[in-house]
Amino acid sequence: MRFIERPLNAHVKQQLVGLSIPEHLADIIARRINDAEQAKQLIQASLAQLPNPMTLPDMDKAVEILLDSISKQQHILCVVDYDTDGICSGAILQEGLTALGANVSVMVTNRHEDGYGFSSGACQRILACDIRPDLVITADLGSSDGIYIEQLQQTMQQQAHPIQVIVTDHHHISSTHPPKTAEAFINPHRNDTAHTYNHPICGAMVAWNLIAALRAALRTQSDWGVLQQKALAFDAKSLLDLVAVATVGDMVNLAHPINRIIVKYGLQRINQCQRPAWQLLKETLDAQAEITEETIGFQISPRINALSRMGDDGHTALNWLTTTSMTLCQQAWAVMCQNNEERKDEQALCESFALAQAEAQMRNNKFILIAYVPEASHGVVGLAAGRLAQRFGRPAIVFSDTDQGQLTGSARSIPGYDIRALIERVQADTDLINKYGGHAAAAGLSIPSQATLAPLSEAFEQHIRNDFNHQAPEAYLYHDGPLPNILSTQEGIQSLTSISPFGQGFTSPSFLLQANIIQQASMGKNGQHRRLTLSHSANTLEAVWFNANEALTLIADSKTNYRFIVQLSINHFRGTSRPQALIQAVEVI
Repeated sequence: MRFIERPLNAHVKQQLVGLSIPEHLADIIARRINDAEQAKQLIQASLAQLPNPMTLPDMDKAVEILLDSISKQQHILCVVDYDTDGICSGAILQEGLTALGANVSVMVTNRHEDGYGFSSGACQRILACDIRPDLVITADLGSSDGIYIEQLQQTMQQQAHPIQVIVTDHHHISSTHPPKTAEAFINPHRNDTAHTYNHPICGAMVAWNLIAALRAALRTQSDWGVLQQKALAFDAKSLLDLVAVATVGDMVNLAHPINRIIVKYGLQRINQCQRPAWQLLKETLDAQAEITEETIGFQISPRINALSRMGDDGHTALNWLTTTSMTLCQQAWAVMCQNNEERKDEQALCESFALAQAEAQMRNNKFILIAYVPEASHGVVGLAAGRLAQRFGRPAIVFSDTDQGQLTGSARSIPGYDIRALIERVQADTDLINKYGGHAAAAGLSIPSQATLAPLSEAFEQHIRNDFNHQAPEAYLYHDGPLPNILSTQEGIQSLTSISPFGQGFTSPSFLLQANIIQQASMGKNGQHRRLTLSHSANTLEAVWFNANEALTLIADSKTNYRFIVQLSINHFRGTSRPQALIQAVEVI
């Protein structure tokens, strides 16, 4: 793996220092943002900059439909995806619509039974409801599922129970199956209608905009009595903690001021612990420490996602977020934690099989790594693909079997390469893919059978070689230069919070550290992690290395020098706090 120092924009840094931003912080920003005005907007972002929700396409139609539905007290069913973004979207719609007087329930799709998106399985579950909905609102899905939405509407019409559909989503839109029959289709990716809300947001943010727009409309309905009073009493900002969790969990671009301020404000609300979920989280994980974007990324989101990955019901996470009962909150959290432990075990097994195949493909200089783990859970193949892409610096797809004899795969990419676009081109050339969807960095697909795997792999390899002009992708890791002395201290590390949140598009700072190892020990259930004490410039620093590279033998002595890429954090333990390095990569000097 090659270590590369992020280029520094000296002009941006100078402008930020002129705004009284400390030099070490200005340096970090100026390695991520190349435009001084954009950097200032990022630092000065506020909720006042949120765009008008009505600028989203079809928002006016959706609000009119909802006003009519609420006034008639029709049954509204929200159909949401099973991941963190979808679950948070469901919580936002449930709490927001209920607060505004609607009769609403939420259905979380099931990864194993329904498959991805607004599927045939999801339609069948709606048709089997004891109380048929009059209005369906999707969240974090639906943009590529027009065929099933149309089938649902036709079936309901034939059964003398017509149904309206509002699609809210943020995924790319299918060219063949957009939701043409939906009464409203709210997605910032739409280019078939004029709108100005075109920055990248998560599905929960789209759902929140729907609630905000509905609230604004109800507040003007002076003849609606109780419903107007409900709208006047309801603060839509109370739901931004949920939007923040979804924004981080779905890895939305945090270099955009709107997403940054949503996460920043949402984290403030989370740390006020107004929900039992946040109170329990703080007590369980670390009562002394602030809940941060890292807490969302490494503690909250994995536990929410583990439910669907391991075949459990996503409603458990929905209840954990929305319940006002601490007892029910604790019960839901216990289930989420148990599922997450099972997920870790399943993932480790899947990764071991996928890793052996990837190593053989690397020896054959494959540009894209494609593994097949027949009995792997559909919920962990994406995590295994991500680990392969991270370790080898090449896009990866891991496939597993389905009950119908098909194969489903999860793809993960490397920085700067659009894996969804690759899948789309391969499908256009070969017609070997049944269904696909996702983002530039992560996508999913299904193929007819194992027999399809060989010709499909060949097609993927051919396309990606052309994309890279037959020059193999190289594994690399960016850093922010040598570790500044100020960031070796607890006060210096705490100063990083003033320019947080960090995440997709605005990565957490990492630094180059030359050091010796004084002590080392294995930790974790299988000894896969390492705890180290490092010596550098007459100072010592505690460090941890999660999922350490087993191929690298570390020696604890004063003679062997290493170069580490590290991130910094504060370790809170038994009433004490001290600096800690999180190791990303190591090489021997």
